[in-house]
Amino acid sequence: MTTVDGAQFTGTCRELTVDEVRQHHGTFYDALLPDEESRAEYTLPVEALLPPAEHRIYQITVDQLWLIDTSTWIEDRIDRRVAVELP
Repeated sequence: MTTVDGAQFTGTCRELTVDEVRQHHGTFYDALLPDEESRAEYTLPVEALLPPAEHRIYQITVDQLWLIDTSTWIEDRIDRRVAVELP
């Protein structure tokens, strides 16, 4: 059985607008930190994610995606990534 060690992808990235950050702030942290205690400790306030702050939220639109198994690469250096069809 082959295991997957990770994924590689290409895509286009954009910074969320101020309105989008405000709109999705709660949903973002709910997904990032599902544990309520961790979320309470590590959630940054909206203002800490808006320009000119150091932390920002970006959205990536994935164009191509591959699953990789590095164990076969280590053995023979043959690229056996498996392309994943995107919707």
